[in-house]
Amino acid sequence: MAIDMKAIHDSQRTLVMGVLNITEDSFSDGGLWLAPEAAKAHGEAMMKAGADIIYIHPESELIPSATLELIQLEGKKTGLILNPCTSLETVKDMLPITDYVMIMAVNPGFAGREFMPYTRQKFIELDNYRKEKGLNYHLMLDGGATREVIADLYHNCNVEGFVLGKQELFFQQDDYATCIDRIRTF
Repeated sequence: MAIDMKAIHDSQRTLVMGVLNITEDSFSDGGLWLAPEAAKAHGEAMMKAGADIIYIHPESELIPSATLELIQLEGKKTGLILNPCTSLETVKDMLPITDYVMIMAVNPGFAGREFMPYTRQKFIELDNYRKEKGLNYHLMLDGGATREVIADLYHNCNVEGFVLGKQELFFQQDDYATCIDRIRTF
């Protein structure tokens, strides 16, 4: 049985995992993001469960580069999640050991928030930096993914992946497959 979203409640905190190609028995081909307060507590368990990509918030770790290296040693792909206010200067040294960079284009916490236009510049800067340094990380968007935002970031900023939510996937009149097919035309 496929799982599209799963919430794990940790006292009063909620960790939401947006994962693709997940079954109850395997995290194969899936990705996982870890909220700052849950990174250490759940990261190792998720690697053992089979998640192929582990995202961390750099602010959640005393030494985030060490966490990324640990993830690599386990044979997993690494990801950084940047909140809207996270400076790119604070993560540039980690980009050579990062496979995915996900930019939060909304303040985290609630679904359905609108894309913050000033975050677009981060995508441009990260794309330019990637090209300039010959790096291979993938750019991802989380938050405010409307058809207009997806089309703009894909075509103009070389963003390769999008976390979908209420705007284009959930609570739509069409089924998920139809929504995904529509998004691929953007």
